[in-house]
Amino acid sequence: MPETPIPTEDVAAEPEPEKTARPPEEEEEEEEEEVEATKPGPRALRLQEIYAASLARTLDKLSYDNVAPCYPTIARRASPVLRQVQAQMVERLRDKCEKEFGAILRARDVVRKMNDLEGLIADAEERRKLHRETDLPTPYVFFFFLFLLLVSTVNKAFFFALCPLLTRETEYRAHLLSPEEVLRAHLGPRLAEQRGLLNARLQTTQAQNGLLADHVKAQREEIDALLGSLDAAVEDVRSANGVLGGVVGELAGEARGIDAEMGDASVS
Repeated sequence: MPETPIPTEDVAAEPEPEKTARPPEEEEEEEEEEVEATKPGPRALRLQEIYAASLARTLDKLSYDNVAPCYPTIARRASPVLRQVQAQMVERLRDKCEKEFGAILRARDVVRKMNDLEGLIADAEERRKLHRETDLPTPYVFFFFLFLLLVSTVNKAFFFALCPLLTRETEYRAHLLSPEEVLRAHLGPRLAEQRGLLNARLQTTQAQNGLLADHVKAQREEIDALLGSLDAAVEDVRSANGVLGGVVGELAGEARGIDAEMGDASVS
């Protein structure tokens, strides 16, 4: 059978979304913002100054006076050549370090982040000033008012309304804490953990010492009992010697007589 052609409908191509052209003013503003964000602020400039000073102090150690003793023969016979090599080496190291430092700053986006830090610090300073102006009285004053309220038995609704303020804790501001307090805050958990471990070891050692003390005490009691029985045996031996002291001579004479008789009997 002849195949009947399947009618195909022309599919209209979907129109591509029109690209909205951005006004040049917005592009210029974005470029200005990017340039402003990459412009070093006070902290970024200070970081670069510190790095430059540190690099200069480090490279000053590679002076000609320090390099010449390492190559005495060249310094004596070709001093200008050694000076030129030393200057080129210092300049090459300086250029390489500056390039690597700049690459690190760009890779880490340090300048923009430090500029953001500047903004955060300025915002925090403004908040601190505002908070200082609108700061509430200390909790001690509230406790005094609480005592007066309880004594005068004022309206309970007013008392319960003041409870959140009366129980308000003093806010600790990290930037106002002393270095000792910050150090204790950082080392406190670690020291508490180590203190717990040391206390556990101390308790274990004390328990072991108690067991050893009991064992030593039992051994001493056993030694005392053995010494007591030994003293009793010694006393028995001494008593026996005292009893036999009077008849020892007679027994010795009888023994010698018996020995002589046995000798005569064996001869005959």
